[in-house]
Amino acid sequence: MARRIVPRRLSHDEEASLVEHLTELRHRLVICLLAIVPAFAVAYVFHDELISRLKGLLPEGTPLVTLGVTEPFTTSLKVSFYVAIAIVLPIILWQLWAFLAPAVGENTQRVIGIFVVFATLLFAAGVVFCYTIVLPKALTFLVDYDSELYVEQIRASYYLSFVALTLPSRTYELMPIAALIGTIYALSKLAANSEFTIMRVSGMSTGALLNSVLIIGLALVALTYVLGEFLSPPAEQLAQRVRLKATGSQISVRDFRSGVWVRDVLKDPGGGVEAFRFINVMKVSPDAGTTRDWRIFEFDREYRLRSITTAESGAYAQGAGWTLTNVVETRLPQLAAGAAEQTSEGTRVIRDETRAWRSELRPDIFGVLMVQPERMAGLDLAQYIRHLAENRQQTGVYEIAFWSKLFYPWAVLVMMALALPFAYLHVRAGGLSLKIFTGVMIGVGFYGLNKLFAHLGMLNTWPPIFVAALPSLVVLALAMSALYWIERR
Repeated sequence: MARRIVPRRLSHDEEASLVEHLTELRHRLVICLLAIVPAFAVAYVFHDELISRLKGLLPEGTPLVTLGVTEPFTTSLKVSFYVAIAIVLPIILWQLWAFLAPAVGENTQRVIGIFVVFATLLFAAGVVFCYTIVLPKALTFLVDYDSELYVEQIRASYYLSFVALTLPSRTYELMPIAALIGTIYALSKLAANSEFTIMRVSGMSTGALLNSVLIIGLALVALTYVLGEFLSPPAEQLAQRVRLKATGSQISVRDFRSGVWVRDVLKDPGGGVEAFRFINVMKVSPDAGTTRDWRIFEFDREYRLRSITTAESGAYAQGAGWTLTNVVETRLPQLAAGAAEQTSEGTRVIRDETRAWRSELRPDIFGVLMVQPERMAGLDLAQYIRHLAENRQQTGVYEIAFWSKLFYPWAVLVMMALALPFAYLHVRAGGLSLKIFTGVMIGVGFYGLNKLFAHLGMLNTWPPIFVAALPSLVVLALAMSALYWIERR
């Protein structure tokens, strides 16, 4: 018997062994790879046109430069690969859905087919929106920033990598809006073709329809979590490193002209507090592992100054800790607790070319400064919040970002529930374009509401969990009210 090239799709009630599931998964991965190869070949044929169009987003007269012998070739391969992934994304999504489809009922599977179509359309619309509106304005601002101080020479590979690496963050932010618009589109098409009317006549209640929509939404919630936790944070951090490396800049904190300030606790072997240290680092490299111009102010447990240390640079090695170079430490004379008389001990100055510095401070604490709190991973936020709390520093902005990370993906379900009343509107009550426009405006309003409550929460010191959950609760109340009104009719 001839071997099947395309794996057979299992029905909802059909059972299969673990080996059969793994075999099907392997076949579907092979299909994805086979789709990427020709797409990559086509993209590479037109790579010069693609790069020219991306270069056209830069302000007029800004050249792209390459600094290595192989860089033009590797940059062309990189751009071609990104474009190939975008081209075959519908195939990848469809293969993923075909593998997961047996877990849901037949009616839900039919609705999913429409969702694959709108997901493709929305992805294309997002790319067009980013290309025509977002990127030109962002690049003009970045290139012209302090242009009187610098001569901009943008490296081709860095520029193209930065554009590609910021896409996951933008996609994560737009997922609830995309879910809202897509659900409105899918349900409106069902209503326009009278399929929705047939479903209602056959006895399908509003609750049953809501459950079907939310089951589909759970897959989108999982996808949003994956984007927000595993793809967006490392891509955003890498994008910022690429930007800093390309411009030769270093991490800095705008709130302080003197650089980065962190607080550290030195503990004794028994786990008690031995000293408090306030650390000022003027410059931090993009990888956060190399720093320059250190100042360390060390206090005892009663907050009396013990020493002031300066160092030209500091480097961190995993397992070995920090190594400071060209260290100058000024140790002040110490009085015993409760002592009233001055000590005969004088001030000492100690100089070392290199010194191993004991501290629980890690480079990722500096790396946090590269990425906005709302674009960090939840685990990184939790660790940084704990670090700030242990050192008695403000954690409000990071706690709001942490709780937003937990609630934001569930906003996908809230938006899909809000889209359900649109299916009950008569076709003459508004065309598809009007419904889509209404969905866009609601989505933009929800995005603005999230930002507004985040700032209001910071100003009024509201509980972070309340600030993060309130926008979704407001939209959920609106959706439930609309569904209740429909049921009462």
